[in-house]
Amino acid sequence: MLILEGFLNGLSAFGVLLINSINGIYVYYKSKKLDAKLLSYAALVILCMGFLWLAPTIDFLTILITENNLNPYWVYPILSYMWVAPAIIFSMYIGTELLIPDKKRYVLSIYVILGVIFEIVLFLFPAESFIVTIPNPSGSNIIDTSHVYGSITFILIAIFLGSGFVFDGIGFLTKMFKAKEKIVKKKFLYMSIGFILFTLVAVFDSLIPPGPALPFVRFGIIISSLLLYAGLKT
Repeated sequence: MLILEGFLNGLSAFGVLLINSINGIYVYYKSKKLDAKLLSYAALVILCMGFLWLAPTIDFLTILITENNLNPYWVYPILSYMWVAPAIIFSMYIGTELLIPDKKRYVLSIYVILGVIFEIVLFLFPAESFIVTIPNPSGSNIIDTSHVYGSITFILIAIFLGSGFVFDGIGFLTKMFKAKEKIVKKKFLYMSIGFILFTLVAVFDSLIPPGPALPFVRFGIIISSLLLYAGLKT
């Protein structure tokens, strides 16, 4: 039987996935209706942000249906972390397009290469990248994963989160101070807070165990996606 901690873990993960999926699809629909290219990329970022919690969601639903954890266990880290590379590439596209459009191709090329390396290592060597903790007895809690510190995936995730924080979070904040129009300032502020908040909560949920604060951390993911939409909507 699923314990309370596991229920809150799974339910909050499912909530992040569901709300971000609805929000992402809505934003993508709006982007096509308004012919707003950057809003399309924002929708993809929002969707990827939600699917980062695909593994605990599937494990949660599997337990509710079968009373056992997801099997095979080794697919757990792949299901969630396979969305890391697309998320950083789409977010860097938004950042480069707004901050340094003339250097966009060069910056994106670097992150596409790093993203491909990350995905290859993730799919081929998941056991060398993550430690998977299986609940005992099966179905009593959500599967837990932790990084193998010093592994290629750990280093690349740290680089991705740091890049998002500095380039998108701090970059848009700097852009806000330089903007003259009030509405433009507000949009850059929304995007800055959204990216900074996402980076912080991702660190706590991915690299540092959040403990009892887990549902609040995941609520921050939803807020960050709403802020991103607010900053880019026309």
